[in-house]
Amino acid sequence: MDYFLKLVESIGFSGVQNFPTVGLFDGNFRQNLEETGMGYGLEVEVNEKANKLGLLTTYAFNQNEAAEMAKAGTDIIVAHMELNIWLHRCTNICINGGKSSSRSGYS
Repeated sequence: MDYFLKLVESIGFSGVQNFPTVGLFDGNFRQNLEETGMGYGLEVEVNEKANKLGLLTTYAFNQNEAAEMAKAGTDIIVAHMELNIWLHRCTNICINGGKSSSRSGYS
């Protein structure tokens, strides 16, 4: 990963973002990723390395992950809202002209 981060820096990028991210998953799938060494901790490590190179770093999904990223020196903690809420709102606007759906609690 060090090689790729240095390459990103040398090309002229100013930051990296841990997305797509393990943070989007929960339940058994997330647990399996964590148990096999492919979990969120790797994203924290990459952000820490990127931060040490002076690259802008972002992203966390909950209070614990935000604390981990802060310890790693992450520059910005993005307050990620649940994907399904945003998808519902976009669908509502496109299909219903922005009118609230009777089956949903979201508007």
